Amino acid sequence: MFIVINSSNLVTKKNEPISSLLWLDGQIGPILPSSKKTEGDTPFNEGPISGFDFSAVPSDKNYLTVYPLSAKPKSKGNVRLRSNNYTDLPVINPNFLSSYFDVKVFLESIRYIQELLKTPSLRSIGAALPPPSSACKWFDYDSDSYWECFIRTFAIPSYHGIGTCRMGEGDKTVLDSRLRVKGIKRLRVADASVMPTSPYCNTMASVYMIAEKAAQMIKEDLHTLQ
Repeated sequence: MFIVINSSNLVTKKNEPISSLLWLDGQIGPILPSSKKTEGDTPFNEGPISGFDFSAVPSDKNYLTVYPLSAKPKSKGNVRLRSNNYTDLPVINPNFLSSYFDVKVFLESIRYIQELLKTPSLRSIGAALPPPSSACKWFDYDSDSYWECFIRTFAIPSYHGIGTCRMGEGDKTVLDSRLRVKGIKRLRVADASVMPTSPYCNTMASVYMIAEKAAQMIKEDLHTLQ
């Protein structure tokens, strides 16, 4: 979700106009005054970011980027074998937004953002949503149908997939409670694929914990064998 900012009202403490992005997805940055732009900074109208066409937005404006995130999506994908030839790539179906619950999460997030835009702080810097997208021109702007189209058109994954080798009990799990692949000796998995469900936090910290625990269990089992 991109919010257009009046560039004359958004400045640093040194009264320098900001010319980069403010990411509100758990971290803030990078924020660089225009006089300190470095090679590799991407002008806003040279997107696309999340598939959004920045050519529809004035290039002399600054932007504040808000990323609503579905931390516990109901939609579930799958990974299947393409054939019995091990060199063939698997068939990966992420199945994004197959559950309407996930669409509603994003729709409610957009409505919340609209309420934030009414606050004195954001009104004071001229914050506003971008113009309607031509990709959803068949729907009345700001209707639920329009935003559902917008969500299904521009939503992107966070690239933190989990659960393809999940641990647990039952026939639908790959690993036992000690991260060992069921039916195969001396093989373990220690990455985000072992998680049965997605954590609320970034998966990187969780993977660190899994790796530390796997190392500990390997040493424990080695000591038992000796």
